[in-house]
Amino acid sequence: MYLLTILSLLFVSALAQVGPQAQQLPACIKTCDPPAIASVNCTNADQYCHCVRQTEIISNISACADGECMNPSASLYTFTTLFGDVCSKFNISVPVVGSNSSANGTTVTPPSPSGSIVPYTGSATSTFTIGSGSLSIFLLGAFITALSSITI
Repeated sequence: MYLLTILSLLFVSALAQVGPQAQQLPACIKTCDPPAIASVNCTNADQYCHCVRQTEIISNISACADGECMNPSASLYTFTTLFGDVCSKFNISVPVVGSNSSANGTTVTPPSPSGSIVPYTGSATSTFTIGSGSLSIFLLGAFITALSSITI
């Protein structure tokens, strides 16, 4: 019973990171991102935590990208550009690291944000927003959790 609860919560938290920016990350950075986030004690869904601890996350991803990416500089450029888009909603700036030049000299164009960015003017809270796609997954996880607690 508890195993099902834990598995459903892990499933939901793993999917929480999937979003417009996460889908646009270079493949090599996608392997570096979860360990970098975990190393600073943030959850995948807590974007505010990611932004506040950006120095450590970028440092860890940079070290990982050196071994994982064919062109670490271009991959870090794309990552930090997207990271900056995420953190801008909290009025937190992120330095762009790397170069927008690929290994063969062509220009790397980072993906443009898929939605409008509204500056965050409030104070930090412990709540987070779930997108409509993730909401159904979250509700499914909650439903599975509720079912697993029913004893017959």
